Amino acid sequence: VSVKELRETVATLLEHNPMKEVLDLMHNKIGVDGACSLRRVLEVDGTLTTLNLADNGIENDGACAIGRALEANELLTTLSLGWNGIYDDGISGFARALEVNKTLTSLNLQDNFIGPDGAHAIGRALEVNGTLATLYLNGNEIGDHGAGSICRALEVNGALRTLHLERTAIGAAGASGIGRALEINQALTTLKVGGNGICADGAGKIGRALEVNGVLKTLDLAGNRVGNDGASAIGQALEVNKALTILHLNGNRVGNDGASAIGRALEVNGTLTALYLNSNQVGDAAGSAFCKALEVNNTMRTLRLGNIGQSMQKDIDTALES
Repeated sequence: VSVKELRETVATLLEHNPMKEVLDLMHNKIGVDGACSLRRVLEVDGTLTTLNLADNGIENDGACAIGRALEANELLTTLSLGWNGIYDDGISGFARALEVNKTLTSLNLQDNFIGPDGAHAIGRALEVNGTLATLYLNGNEIGDHGAGSICRALEVNGALRTLHLERTAIGAAGASGIGRALEINQALTTLKVGGNGICADGAGKIGRALEVNGVLKTLDLAGNRVGNDGASAIGQALEVNKALTILHLNGNRVGNDGASAIGRALEVNGTLTALYLNSNQVGDAAGSAFCKALEVNNTMRTLRLGNIGQSMQKDIDTALES
């Protein structure tokens, strides 16, 4: 369809569709021109609260156009711009809208081409934005420097509750920034950083932060090669942490020593309800530590260890059910 036809079609949908609060245009190849047309609709529309533009090839110029619309729009709460070929220049233009917009609560930017500069622009916006509660940046190459920008914003941001940073090329240095942010931030409840290269040193920094953090409920560190040392650091944190309820450590090259450290922590931890350690090198030796912990732990409901024997698994399942 032409740009004019798209604009007229969207306007008609918003006027007559009983579900006019939600507009899903995912996989429609609207491109830059379509995004520019939507900008004009968003600037005057008085009903739309959710807009899905994922996988539409809007690129940098389209992202900037949607951003300018958000500067004027006062109703949209959920926006998805994932898989759109947006680079740093486009996201930097878009991010300016986040500095003034006061209604958007959920933003999905996953699997674009956002690098450190784009992450810096988003971080700068988060320092003043007081409404965004959920942010997806997973699948972008923000790296340690980009993660640092986001984390510095978290030290002052009191609105963001959920942050997705999976597969964003974060290493130990980026994890250090995450640790500092978690020591200060009093708002974030869900943090997902799976599929990065945090390793043992980074896990240690995050572990030390968990010893003082009292708000984070869900932490996903899957696929980060934290090893036994990293798992032991997390275990040490669990001995004093009173907030975390869900922890993902699957696929981390954790052996019996690291898993046993976590098992011993569960003897005194009274808040964790779900622990995922599957796809590691965890055997019956660690399973015994968990069985012992479950004799006194009354909060654990889900425990995934992976490579333990059937008899040990049966003992653990029985303990979880009791």
